[in-house]
Amino acid sequence: MWTVWTPRRGCGEPVCSLHDSSGEVAARGTIAVVGADAVADRVETDPAHRRRGLGRAVMGLLAEAAAAQGARTGLLIASAEGQRLYSSLGWRREADVVIARGPVAPSSL
Repeated sequence: MWTVWTPRRGCGEPVCSLHDSSGEVAARGTIAVVGADAVADRVETDPAHRRRGLGRAVMGLLAEAAAAQGARTGLLIASAEGQRLYSSLGWRREADVVIARGPVAPSSL
């Protein structure tokens, strides 16, 4: 049994989470709409629940919420694992992205 979701109250950014019968989060994601663009973020499926269509379900619910807010274009940065899902949903690769981590401020200041 899966329970679903929805918008976080007061922040305007839809959140979708699917919970298993024990109440644990099995899959989740957020989407923010800026103008006509919707930016999907933190879309993830717990490893124990993968390959069951939950990522597809989360993306479908987020897309519906974004479209209801006027979005016409979707944007996201995908992990290697996520690229197959997004490709199967009709998303196309636009660019390679480098993600870096560093200190907030240089230590020499």
